[in-house]
Amino acid sequence: MVTTTAAAAAATAASTSSGQQLTHTLSAKVRKTIQSIKEIVGNFSDADIYMVLKETNMDPNETAQKLLNQGLCLFFSLFNFFVKNLLTLQVGE
Repeated sequence: MVTTTAAAAAATAASTSSGQQLTHTLSAKVRKTIQSIKEIVGNFSDADIYMVLKETNMDPNETAQKLLNQGLCLFFSLFNFFVKNLLTLQVGE
């Protein structure tokens, strides 16, 4: 799963050897692509989406698919956790 702090750092700043940060400016086309992907995938930050876009060589289709898969993995992990705990509570009573 993508961590927000790492994604934000990767998308908004790059460290130099002196510890200074350089801010990245995104073009209007990239911002529009991020917003389009955000409409599809839902609850991901712009920084998360931008980081995955860079990983997929700016391919919006692959980015959306990758983020949707991450969201489904998280959903099923949480679902299995709750089902397991509910069954443990019911058996223990």
